[in-house]
Amino acid sequence: PYCENSSGLPVGVDNSQRGITYNLVLNGVPTMQKVTGKGSAISFGNQYLAGTYTVTASNFSGTIDMTGNVVNIIKPLPTISLNGINGPDSFTPGTASTAVYDVGDIANATDYIWSYDGTGATITGTGTSVTVDFSATATNGHLSVMGHNGCGDGAATLLSILGTKKLRLDSVILEGLYVEGGLMKQASDKNGLPHWSVDVADHLTVELHDSADYSTNVYTAYDVSLGTNGTANATIPGNYNGRYYITIRHRNSLVIVCANPVSFASDVITQSFGHPSDVYGGRLKSVGKNADYAIYAGDVNQDDIIDLSDVSIIFNVYTIQILSGYIPEDINGNGIIDHADNQFIELGSDQAIKAITP
Repeated sequence: PYCENSSGLPVGVDNSQRGITYNLVLNGVPTMQKVTGKGSAISFGNQYLAGTYTVTASNFSGTIDMTGNVVNIIKPLPTISLNGINGPDSFTPGTASTAVYDVGDIANATDYIWSYDGTGATITGTGTSVTVDFSATATNGHLSVMGHNGCGDGAATLLSILGTKKLRLDSVILEGLYVEGGLMKQASDKNGLPHWSVDVADHLTVELHDSADYSTNVYTAYDVSLGTNGTANATIPGNYNGRYYITIRHRNSLVIVCANPVSFASDVITQSFGHPSDVYGGRLKSVGKNADYAIYAGDVNQDDIIDLSDVSIIFNVYTIQILSGYIPEDINGNGIIDHADNQFIELGSDQAIKAITP
């Protein structure tokens, strides 16, 4: 058989008459015509799609009998993968790691050709599934796979793989969980047991906002663990190389933003939130005997303001609904919702503490 995208498809017919029109037919549908002179062999010179081709012929006398003419079968190239490449789309710079990637079956493929256009990656395997070893010096790149058969290579399926960045946040203290000395207790569930794993106070959401337009949130890291020592580590995709405002959100605390845009040009970025000068508008609260600073507690409804509406929500929960457990209304994190939670808000509700953002 001939191959897809081949040219010069012959039809195996010698013309013994002048002015014959030959019709090339793909799967029963005419696709093109060619008029030839006496004694010419017929060869259609364009490139062809996959399928079964036959030929009809006619001249001024009418249809010419083409019974027994050669049928030309065009063998298709492998297709692109419909499901893409499955596997991790990132690695950690400076650390060797291994990942498995799978592409599934590619139509018409008899072999699979894998490659990586970055450096520091070694591919093991040749079938639908391979293992990629990323060295500590691996660079960003594209993992690609092409199906191959006797007619050649199909179109490549690509997966962009980026080195991740580590964002370390220091001195992130939640007022509701604060216990002195820059430390916090662990938030509890309804049984009074820690809701998260050992040494984890609670979880945060970390956002990166455009330095020129704060209203543009370019990336969000969810469920970032906050240690009882006020340290949190977020993983950021490696393609974020600009300057961003770092924003911290917590389930019942006031949102805070770093004082100035932070450069993400390096693979490790560190930002402290331990002093009002670190925070946009200085929006932190002095707590404890050691003059620590904490994020204001009490924004239960997450409307970026702590006011009597938050007091009302908590009051409703412990007097009418009688709920308990790991819920936003439990500001002090003991798993019980009561007046002790409202006390955090009532101290500042008259002033209506508002978030300050760029």
